[in-house]
Amino acid sequence: MKLKKRDKEILKILNKNCREPDSNIAKKLKISKQAVSYRIKKMQENGLIKNFYTEFNISKLGFNSYYIFLELEKITNKTEKEIIEKLVDEENIGWIISGIGKSNIILLAYAKTIKEFDDLYLRIKNICAEYLRDANFSILTKSHKLSYRFLETDLGGVQTEKFQQIILGNEDIKLMEVLGQNARERITIISNKTGMTIDVVRYRLKKLKTSEVINGFRMKLDVSKLGIQWYLLLIKLQPIDEKTKKRFLSYILQQKETYYLTSTIGNYDLIVDLQVASSTDIRNLIFELRDKFPEVIKNFETILIFKEYKISYLPLIVE
Repeated sequence: MKLKKRDKEILKILNKNCREPDSNIAKKLKISKQAVSYRIKKMQENGLIKNFYTEFNISKLGFNSYYIFLELEKITNKTEKEIIEKLVDEENIGWIISGIGKSNIILLAYAKTIKEFDDLYLRIKNICAEYLRDANFSILTKSHKLSYRFLETDLGGVQTEKFQQIILGNEDIKLMEVLGQNARERITIISNKTGMTIDVVRYRLKKLKTSEVINGFRMKLDVSKLGIQWYLLLIKLQPIDEKTKKRFLSYILQQKETYYLTSTIGNYDLIVDLQVASSTDIRNLIFELRDKFPEVIKNFETILIFKEYKISYLPLIVE
């Protein structure tokens, strides 16, 4: 699929804030509202726009985030599908992908305590039990969301390990549940679904943004439709000082291929989401990193992401 100029302009606006009304987008681009609505609908129908979701700040909800790497064996398409369907049903698993690499399935899980995570981790391993060759995890300490570089947008969304939890009311939780996977839902519809007045919805929404419980309103694209390949680069670092690490991270963030950068503690120290035209780009970037920072990388793995099954920044908040 070749992205048309006008579609790209619309995507740039939606990428910064997907709640931007069609009428506002039309004014900015000096086209009709009907044209904007039509183009968005067509991009949804052809699968380029997968959905619109709200990015909640998990750390401010009192949760830590854990990347879980599952290495499965003797698995068929049918059994993989069955396993993934069970994993999707787990409310505190927010991200699920399958890929080609050492790990077949990678998850992002949320938990408030070590005990909560231990219970969830055990359930995950039991779901895969018959086919599980190995499982390991890394704890998120900080992440930086850059988003789609072909749209020339840096969202600057940063997440860290958990803060002191912000106390939410029932109305806040209702609002978050509606917006979680329907970030473009109209205020009037939100009002009907939550039973709150329009003024209360606007007030609560503003408060959630001001307190940074909401990082932003995002769109999810299927970049494979544009001929873009999505890889994870998993890096284990040598013992290095903080100054060298900052230089290394800064360099990665500046690369046009970088979509997301996460610092972790565990099996890996860094997880880099890369969106590239081909595997050659990955190879060239890795060689470039090794040449410029020969003392930094101890070892690395790459995973070609085949499919994304779930993305949700809303864990089970109610005890």
